[in-house]
Amino acid sequence: MEPRLRELLIEHLGPHLTEHRLQRMHTVVSRRTRWLTVVLEDIYQPHNASAVLRSCECFGIQDVHV
Repeated sequence: MEPRLRELLIEHLGPHLTEHRLQRMHTVVSRRTRWLTVVLEDIYQPHNASAVLRSCECFGIQDVHV
């Protein structure tokens, strides 16, 4: 995301967040990783792909290739 767009989003959404929620978001973002990349191949059931994407989000994995 472009830095300017990110700043505008934070400026717009900031007043709607509690300080605790904002701090939690910064903590979660700081723990994301690009050390691991997940690759999906020959997907036959979309529910399985969705489950993999949810798991990647949960573990902070940012790179998924389909």
